[in-house]
Amino acid sequence: MRITEQLRINRSLSDLTGAQRTSAKAEEQVASGKRINRPSDDPFGAGRAIRLRAELASITEASENVGIVRGELDVADDALQSLSELLARAREIAVQGANGINTPSDMTSLEEEAEGLMRRALSLVNVEAGGRYLFAGTDSGAPPFELEDVGGVITPRYHGDTQERVFGLHLSTVNGPPPGPEPFVSAGGRTGALDALVALRDALVANDPAATRASIDGLDEAINGTTETLARVGGRQADLSALEDGLAERRVILEQVRSSIEDADLSRAIVDLKEHQATYERSLQVLAGVLQVSILDFIGPL
Repeated sequence: MRITEQLRINRSLSDLTGAQRTSAKAEEQVASGKRINRPSDDPFGAGRAIRLRAELASITEASENVGIVRGELDVADDALQSLSELLARAREIAVQGANGINTPSDMTSLEEEAEGLMRRALSLVNVEAGGRYLFAGTDSGAPPFELEDVGGVITPRYHGDTQERVFGLHLSTVNGPPPGPEPFVSAGGRTGALDALVALRDALVANDPAATRASIDGLDEAINGTTETLARVGGRQADLSALEDGLAERRVILEQVRSSIEDADLSRAIVDLKEHQATYERSLQVLAGVLQVSILDFIGPL
């Protein structure tokens, strides 16, 4: 066999191998729907896709945190709303108890209701969600508030800390429910809700109209403090919604960019596959022709 014939065979085999490889790659793209199935397909694009996937994973984690924070803020909002209504009722009791015209039976009913409101308020400020006490700051593993009875004198106590619980949301952060002691226990010169309710209960038990009347001021301060805390929680809920919308928009953008890098245009990929298959078949025909001629040259005339 002449050298030139061997070169023709080698070239035809090389063309066939290349056509086969290209056709197989196109077939893989159609089957997987991906333009990049391994880093070697497009090293630069694969690197970009890895970075995009990492950021998408961060957004997924942030979205999970959104659910946690939203749940906590919603529970805290409900508790504060209930506490605000409870304090308003306590104020009505204080006004009624201070009028000086109540019968003993009336006073007993007011005392019992005030006692119930005080205990109900304690359960509201010790509200929990997901195993965490929401108004305890970062020390959220145990109830932060108690009504300590020392020799028959009830005093509200706070056992949490004043540090905010902060949640990471991708490139941003948001705070959970605000920690105590305010507005639940007296601090900073303002009467807390529990202190105001204890003062009301004690004044009614003592049947002291003047003390009962004085408790109204403390209840007003507690109502104002609770309203302010409600506003803080509402602001955090609004911030959380804005961050959630931003995360959703960012996710859409990243998915679009990732898709443009990794995903195949199926319509185009199918057309390319047919073209590459046709090229492969032509390469087979060419190689068959070359091999036939070469064998005839090798055998020679009969």
